[in-house]
Amino acid sequence: MEFRDLLPDYLLGQLDSEEARRLEAQLERSPELQAELNSLRAALFRLPEQLAPITPPPRVWSRIQKRLRGRRLLPWSQIAAVAASLALVFAGIGLYQLQSLRALQAEQAKIARWLAIPEGKWRAIKNAQGEGIGTMIWLEDGSCLIVMKDPAPRDRVYQAWGRKDGQPVSLGIFRGRVYETRYEGFERMGVSLEPPGGSPQPTQPLGSVPVS
Repeated sequence: MEFRDLLPDYLLGQLDSEEARRLEAQLERSPELQAELNSLRAALFRLPEQLAPITPPPRVWSRIQKRLRGRRLLPWSQIAAVAASLALVFAGIGLYQLQSLRALQAEQAKIARWLAIPEGKWRAIKNAQGEGIGTMIWLEDGSCLIVMKDPAPRDRVYQAWGRKDGQPVSLGIFRGRVYETRYEGFERMGVSLEPPGGSPQPTQPLGSVPVS
């Protein structure tokens, strides 16, 4: 299988760690492959802009995952499958009211701006079970964007952490899905789930990624 055939699964977080490492190494060596990844990524993340921004219930995401599970299609065919699945599912939930339309639109706009930066690096945030829970995007200027799959539960907050010399340093708390911070000086960046107000040390780490 060619590396370009792995790009859709990489974007969707479906590669195992070894496949992801091999693909990332090839991306470092191949500007053409990186350009194809950027193009594919842009196509994927334009999908939310083509749909009415909504906050669907958890069961909707379960239906999307069931539609995609086990599929290994050609790159653009897989993107089409994602679009078709989203369109079919969202068509049936028109009665659900938006809880924070402006906040959701702001999140989408910020994510789109970051994804459009060619030199941006990104990596999936995975929990101890290897499940993707978010994405970390970082730029050469030291800025970093954390994008979580879901907002924090109502009685909890997310807390961002940088790890330096083996010690965690708090980078602030957030409740939504998107949080902008800085990664410079840290070996790793991570996210934990904490009580309101945050904690001096991570009490429920969710996942971290290397950024050095």
